[in-house]
Amino acid sequence: MSYVIGGGLAGLIWAYFHPQTEIIAGADLEERQKDWVIPLPKYIYDTPQSRRFLEQVLGEKVKSRTVNVGICYKDYRGIVPPKIRDLCRRLYYEKTRGVKLEKEKPVPKEAMGSGKFSFEVLDFPFHNLEQELLELMRERCIFSNVWKFDLANKTLFLDELGNPSLKWAEIVVTIPQPDFWALCKGYEERAMFFKSKPVWIYDADFSGPDWFWRSPFDYFLFPDPTLSFFRITKGPDKRVGIEFSEEKDMISQLSSLFWKEGKIWRMTVLRHGKIVSKHSGSLSWEVNFPPWSEEIRFFGRFGTWKSDLKVHDLIEEACGHARKMSEPLEGMQK
Repeated sequence: MSYVIGGGLAGLIWAYFHPQTEIIAGADLEERQKDWVIPLPKYIYDTPQSRRFLEQVLGEKVKSRTVNVGICYKDYRGIVPPKIRDLCRRLYYEKTRGVKLEKEKPVPKEAMGSGKFSFEVLDFPFHNLEQELLELMRERCIFSNVWKFDLANKTLFLDELGNPSLKWAEIVVTIPQPDFWALCKGYEERAMFFKSKPVWIYDADFSGPDWFWRSPFDYFLFPDPTLSFFRITKGPDKRVGIEFSEEKDMISQLSSLFWKEGKIWRMTVLRHGKIVSKHSGSLSWEVNFPPWSEEIRFFGRFGTWKSDLKVHDLIEEACGHARKMSEPLEGMQK
């Protein structure tokens, strides 16, 4: 049996293209669903494969639209001159990852959305996709947490008493990779090789300022290191998602700039909000890997620990693997 570890979007996408796979979705999925509606910059790039996938899941035609990204830095509100754009990308990366780049070191390509400030996406409510995928595959979901992985015996345990236990032929890991290794018997120390930074997210009503709502930008980035928040995303009915790089009082931080009045509906913390790095200095990390590693596949941004992966990349990879393995594709054949 094959199992997907994790009931987030990456896990649901993999399972959609692999109908013989079951999903260990986690015991807290219903609670996590509340976060799906927070306005955040979650998009799917408009590619032929992603369009076909989305229209089949939602059962309707989907249009495309252009997403515009604004930068607020000093006196600039949306568009900054090219001469300071690289500085903004550097400051933003350092702020969101909690690191200091050497002056001669180039800014990592994934900084500030890979430097793309306008791009074409499929136009639909993103949380509808997550909900539809979950409903399509609910019968294949196991709503439990994994307590421990016994990799040598290809067994996972769903509670600390070892009952029930599940044997696998393959597991597809979509949860954050350090969380996976922390649960692996005899390999727990691998978790320390991965570095990340938490993100605090507020779901709030936001009444001002007028220029913010009149602007053509879908979300704004704030590279200024003196501010604790780094991104504000517009939602419907003047609802916003506000992301902080450290735990601070949201209103006191925003009021000095442009917060007029509003209401906080919800706050959530992503422990691995921003991927920082994977340690690569130890040769044992690359060489001393278990011989049965072919039965473990890492998938998705947090499973692979690659911050530049986008949703359309996952769709194409999952579909391509399913075609290669000649599995039936739940209506995805041309």
